[in-house]
Amino acid sequence: MTLPTVGQSSVAVGGPFTGGLCAVPGGGFIDFVPTAEDHTAVLTSADGTTWSVAGALSGPDAAGIGGPLAFDGHVYVALGGEPGGVYYGDQTNGAAWVSTDLRHWTKAPDQVAMAGVLSWNGIAAGPSGFVAIGYEGGGGTLWTSPDGLTWTLLIDDVAFPAEAAEPRAIATTTDGFLVVGRVGNEAAAWTSPDGLRWTLHAPFRGGTGVVLNGLAHGAAGWVSIGSGGPLPAVPPSDYQAPAAGWTSSDGVTWQAGPPSSTLLGLYGDVVAVPGGFVAAGSVGLGVGVFLSTNGLVWTPATGLDLSAANVVMVASDGRHVVVTTTGPAGSGIWVSSGVSP
Repeated sequence: MTLPTVGQSSVAVGGPFTGGLCAVPGGGFIDFVPTAEDHTAVLTSADGTTWSVAGALSGPDAAGIGGPLAFDGHVYVALGGEPGGVYYGDQTNGAAWVSTDLRHWTKAPDQVAMAGVLSWNGIAAGPSGFVAIGYEGGGGTLWTSPDGLTWTLLIDDVAFPAEAAEPRAIATTTDGFLVVGRVGNEAAAWTSPDGLRWTLHAPFRGGTGVVLNGLAHGAAGWVSIGSGGPLPAVPPSDYQAPAAGWTSSDGVTWQAGPPSSTLLGLYGDVVAVPGGFVAAGSVGLGVGVFLSTNGLVWTPATGLDLSAANVVMVASDGRHVVVTTTGPAGSGIWVSSGVSP
């Protein structure tokens, strides 16, 4: 099984310390590349191979935009952060930007709901608006917005118990929204019809000590990567967390695949691509990219030079796959048409 390469771009997409690569809902890709503390270039591509500068952001928080990205049919919303804020002193806060054309972006006003946000794990759009997941001072949680400009922090100690919930990935479904991650020491999933009312689904068989990372939907149904579980038989000095593919037909009931020696130590993301799925992320002190046709059996991707990379990102718009790497030697980008047997 290979990741057939259709071109390697020489454009430095995805600058150091940026998580700006995103697939554009409906097709294509966007990357936010900071060029200075107060300036970020907006690059777009229809296929991941040919990139052009579509626009730019300027201002004291311009370098904070980086994704993830969602689109509700009218407005694009990209998330990021700002180093402090008007009301929050030296705190790191979350931030959001909106656009109707991917070129011109407007930053959402500073607001209490985003105070103390440490990182974002994902965003999704539905008929009722946007739902974002991430971390703030009390742990993992969730935010909602009708327009990407005004945000509300969800307080739901039943579905998302404080300091126990860890939502790791989110997607829009035909019935609303789906989130995966863990609660306490158990793998978990959450479903909602509107982003406001949530139902927790846990525990799952084989889910003790497991967190579900990444969320993708393809021919095999829903797929995530379960990191953790029973310790593998390796010396303590070589310890890497077990990992396995997890699948679900409805997002409510999840089944663990067999522990994968290929995925051992993987902690990252998964995307659906033509022919299957691609998972990518950190593996011990390095990075890895892995392929599967069914979400359960995985093999390492070939043709990618990951030896000097310490960050890897993957995005798919449903037609193309883009893998970017960043390391001391610079950045690289590979573009593929999908997974081939």
